Amino acid sequence: MLASFLVLIITFARTAIILMNKATTTKQSQRFIGLSSFLLLIDTSIFCSVYCEKGEYEMNIVTVTGYKPMELSIFKENDPRIDFIKAAIEKRLIGFIEEGLQWVIISGQMGVELWTAEVVMDLKEKYNINLGIFPPFENQENRWPEHLQEKYQELTMIADFYKPIYQGDYKGAFQFKAKNMWFADKSDGCLLLMDDEFPGSNRFFYQAAKQIEKDYPIYVITPADLDDVVEELRMQNPDYWSG
Repeated sequence: MLASFLVLIITFARTAIILMNKATTTKQSQRFIGLSSFLLLIDTSIFCSVYCEKGEYEMNIVTVTGYKPMELSIFKENDPRIDFIKAAIEKRLIGFIEEGLQWVIISGQMGVELWTAEVVMDLKEKYNINLGIFPPFENQENRWPEHLQEKYQELTMIADFYKPIYQGDYKGAFQFKAKNMWFADKSDGCLLLMDDEFPGSNRFFYQAAKQIEKDYPIYVITPADLDDVVEELRMQNPDYWSG
């Protein structure tokens, strides 16, 4: 009932903003941009209460992030390292799912997050797991390589939930900071692909996650974990034992 009531409030408020914008000058309508963005933040926060049923397991929602492709010197989709990274992510997620995980949420940035989305979609064939994509703003993929734009757009269409955190295109760096805070606040824990010695862009979310006052587990896939996955995959190959 509460969720339905809040949705009605947001619908009414959005209609009011549209009418006010039509009736005011451009300068006046700018006053309502902040309110519109705030309402959108409320809308996405309802996601947690509407779509997630809290069970005994504390981590119902996990956010996954990590390096962008260029940070790993990965420039082609057929790079074999992607398969190793996806295998490591899958291994961790299966463990979480078997303990009650319901949702994986990402911002959809290229690299680890898009690979995670592909992993989740594959896991759906066997597990009851959902994917939510919440980009920091609309059209975040506009300047990406064409093949990544197509992959991103396809994933947003088949995800269980998709909603940009801010309406409109890129406005400023504050949107990325707000995104990190939002994901840390709305999830019950996080999984990062990160090397402590070379955190790269991961450090921004990692810092936000450490500032969360609630009990917030931070799980990390390390280079050593990737080495283990590579060895496990090699051992699954019959040729490994014939030598």
